[in-house]
Amino acid sequence: MCGGLRMMVGCRKHRIWKNCKVRIYAVANHGEDLTKVHEKLKKWVYNLRIDAKVEVVEIPLFKYDHNDEVKNFLATRKKLAAELGLEEGLVNEKEVKAEADQESDTKDAENQTSENSEESTISYDEAIKGENVTWKTIEKRFLLSVYLNELMRRESGESRLLIINLPEPPSNKQFMPIYLDYVDTLTTKLKAVILVRGTAKDRIVLA
Repeated sequence: MCGGLRMMVGCRKHRIWKNCKVRIYAVANHGEDLTKVHEKLKKWVYNLRIDAKVEVVEIPLFKYDHNDEVKNFLATRKKLAAELGLEEGLVNEKEVKAEADQESDTKDAENQTSENSEESTISYDEAIKGENVTWKTIEKRFLLSVYLNELMRRESGESRLLIINLPEPPSNKQFMPIYLDYVDTLTTKLKAVILVRGTAKDRIVLA
């Protein structure tokens, strides 16, 4: 069971939070069977006797024909990446620790590229693995953070508390500014937020 869900269940035991409504949002990769994922997660939550509404959202294909606002946003981040030495070329950082995998078992779809346009699917657990790091890798993560932030503001903007699972921070401090900027973008204009480190290593056995 992920750390965020365990914290949410614990809050329900407190007299202040015992009557709150719980909604669980799971992020699926583009192309996954959302109905199947939803039914599987719903059954899992039911077997754990957790009273919660389950929603599954799909990460869209991000196209690179951005509007001016997104272009300005990415330009600022690209400047930061350049200051860290992460420009268009490849950066081989073997010692960078891979960020922990999240809740999805589905592999990322293969990137589709052309000279004039580029589309790619991005999973929530996509991480800087320490090899072949490019600006495009970082750009994808920021586009994802913008999308998830808009989703949370739309679906849970009035919630009293949001609990968000995050990948493990990079062990190489060179990438920490990128990680912190990602977190800041993810939580912009949200109300009360608790960030929980997600490792996807915790397991629970149903009797």
